[in-house]
Amino acid sequence: LEIMGADDVIVEDIVLTRAEGAKESTRHGIEARDAVNLTIDSVSILDNRSPAGTIYLRGCRSARVAGCSVKNYKCIT
Repeated sequence: LEIMGADDVIVEDIVLTRAEGAKESTRHGIEARDAVNLTIDSVSILDNRSPAGTIYLRGCRSARVAGCSVKNYKCIT
């Protein structure tokens, strides 16, 4: 899921997962850049086996991430 330069976005109560055979990835589960008033709440990210961050925020203002879970992730940094 990519959020680029958007304001007042709410991502809530969803499950993001990868299909069998597509779990190895180089992409973020959620990537947000230059967003204002972003809320990511109660999101589950499953089987995103990537060396990239699963939830990646860059240049965001007034961003909130809460109540999320990440399972079967490739690495922790």
